Amino acid sequence: MFRVLCVVGALSVAHRAAAGPIVNGDFEAGNTGFTSGYAYVPAGNSTEGQYTVRNSPSGWNSAFFNIANHTTGTATGLYMVVNGATTGGITIWQETVAVNPNTAYTFTGYVSTAVDSRSPNTPPVIEAFFNGTSGGPSFTAPATVGSWALMSWGWNSGAATSLTIRLQNANTAVFPNDFYLDDFALNGPASTAVPEPATLAVVGLFGLGAVALRRRRANVA
Repeated sequence: MFRVLCVVGALSVAHRAAAGPIVNGDFEAGNTGFTSGYAYVPAGNSTEGQYTVRNSPSGWNSAFFNIANHTTGTATGLYMVVNGATTGGITIWQETVAVNPNTAYTFTGYVSTAVDSRSPNTPPVIEAFFNGTSGGPSFTAPATVGSWALMSWGWNSGAATSLTIRLQNANTAVFPNDFYLDDFALNGPASTAVPEPATLAVVGLFGLGAVALRRRRANVA
């Protein structure tokens, strides 16, 4: 009984410390694990404000450049393909995850441009919001096609135990304003967990077990 209690307590603390992973951050599971204010159109793009998840953007919009996904660098890997909306404030991608309180996190992701954006307009400009508050400076996607660029924002949880991450595009031009997203991740220290009530109960039982064991040895002696 003594050994079992120790194991249960360790597993409970480890589970709490590992909170906060992004679900389907690499999009390999397809159109799942996140929400979007854009319209999901898997077959073919017809207007702005639509998206899909696929590995060959040109088959969705003939003007889009085909690029290998960021996760594996292969042509078969999936990523989010977006035709930028002409109305501001629309959510591109959103997900809510569990987090530990009073913990510093870094949210990262990769963006690539679908159509050469050097002229006449600027590339897509990605903004991040954490629990409704701006995550800081926006990130401008590459002006030319063919490469992935790392986006990164820092956030401290404070008293929060959950985090809603939301991305939007500040560029509302009709063209060129199209892009790809891949490999979202939320990274933070793995050892800042606070024991949950169930864990505290296990720790208490462990302490009682240790006391009982010492008394038993004393009686035997």
